[in-house]
Amino acid sequence: MTSMTMPIRIHPVLLLLIIRMLIMKTLPNYSTLDKAILPTHILPPKSADAPAFTMVLDLDERTLWLTEGSPCSTKARSYTLK
Repeated sequence: MTSMTMPIRIHPVLLLLIIRMLIMKTLPNYSTLDKAILPTHILPPKSADAPAFTMVLDLDERTLWLTEGSPCSTKARSYTLK
């Protein structure tokens, strides 16, 4: 008689959460990184006549929110990412 093992089934969302957790646990603590290798200026300086835009990407809901001007005083447009 041969013993048969059943494969373990994991829900895809649970698998993604486990992978994310493992990646986050393997990253070094930010405070322990050598300051010489950290970028000081990632974005170029903003010019005085540049228009004000706000963009928020919600990764959980897969939605992009955009406003022209202040996000508190302007209605945001949303775009669902597929």
